[in-house]
Amino acid sequence: MTASRANGLLQERAALIDQARGILNAADAEKRDVSSEEQVRFDAMMDQADVLEQRADKIATDLARIEAAEVSREATREILDQTRRGDRDAEQHQGEYREAFWRFASGGLDALDQDQRQMLDLERRTLGAQVSGTDAAGGFLVPEDFRAELMVALKDFGGVREAARIITTPTGRDLPWPRSDDTGNTAKMIGEATAISTSAAVPFGSVTMEASMFHSGPIKISLELDQDAELPIDEIVMDAMRLRFGRRWNTDMTSRSSTEAAGIHGLVNDSSGAVALSGGAAAFNSFDVLHDLEATVDRGYRRQPGTGWMFNDTTRKLIRKLRENSTAGTGQYLWEPSQKMGDPDMLMGYPVYINNDLANFATSGATKPIAFGNFKYYIIRDVRSMFVKRLEERYAEEGVYALLAYARTDGRGVLPSTTPARKPYRFLVSST
Repeated sequence: MTASRANGLLQERAALIDQARGILNAADAEKRDVSSEEQVRFDAMMDQADVLEQRADKIATDLARIEAAEVSREATREILDQTRRGDRDAEQHQGEYREAFWRFASGGLDALDQDQRQMLDLERRTLGAQVSGTDAAGGFLVPEDFRAELMVALKDFGGVREAARIITTPTGRDLPWPRSDDTGNTAKMIGEATAISTSAAVPFGSVTMEASMFHSGPIKISLELDQDAELPIDEIVMDAMRLRFGRRWNTDMTSRSSTEAAGIHGLVNDSSGAVALSGGAAAFNSFDVLHDLEATVDRGYRRQPGTGWMFNDTTRKLIRKLRENSTAGTGQYLWEPSQKMGDPDMLMGYPVYINNDLANFATSGATKPIAFGNFKYYIIRDVRSMFVKRLEERYAEEGVYALLAYARTDGRGVLPSTTPARKPYRFLVSST
């Protein structure tokens, strides 16, 4: 499993996409529609290209998890300082704590020796001090390297975490995030030795980043399976947390209403001034639509890191066929497939983030299928303290025990402007 292997898969994918485009090019050159047989061949090639992309992404994700585990050593040292464990080696403690934690997860407290019980109890005391309003009885902080790996894995479930700015805090207290909108002020010209007659202050404000609590729901494990197999408990919990937290968080961060009094606010909250497209997917056949959406975002935002496109896989299939002059079937394709691990696919020179919680083009009413802009102005706040409880009595009659994971997060846009031209990201609004 190497980066060169992932790069090879991406290069193979790019070559396959070129072959598929050759089918469309041939039909365009002959000034005819693509035949049904050619369409089947084109779709099959593009499907195979998607498979190659998924294989490359899997390698990239696994490598990122390994890197995250390495990075977490420094975070472990911070936790050691907070809990005053002295000068014990951080890496050694991390391994010991991880072993004790997963022994507890699979066998309960009876599976631990006295030193391991004391080690976990220190973590529980830390949790009780950091997370207000949370009963930590029966629950213990997850190992830091596990948390770091999970945060990498959560990016599999949507484009928001890939595109947004993410911060991590040790506690879940409300976090005022400063923001300002100085777009109404300009410099003024004055004469020589002339006093400044008026001044305007930059209108500073803040948005409060919260930390809503989420739980995974019971992750059930049968006693028979536990007794008859050497279970990779950490992998079972990782997969369940990735699936359950990933799905819920990306959905909320995409579309949850900004009128909610508490909790996550989604990206899809304001369509004012966006590009309108009537006719649904059938009308989306021109470079002009994307160009118009790009132009609605101020150039100052477009030139900053973090600017890109966001849409779902269904929309991606439409966009991959577009050219600079789609109606005439000429010009370069707008879509540029990645050929190197870590590099995203590009559209019109900007990276692409796939978010399957965004809507398709409208078949009735109106939807917002495409976003463009600088998504670093959407902030995700994670709380480092994540913990797991073991439930035994609740499911005893079923012959299972369950693990229940808890985590806290929030997501908010941090620019206050109500003027569409000053928004850092905008949406295409599709209607029928």
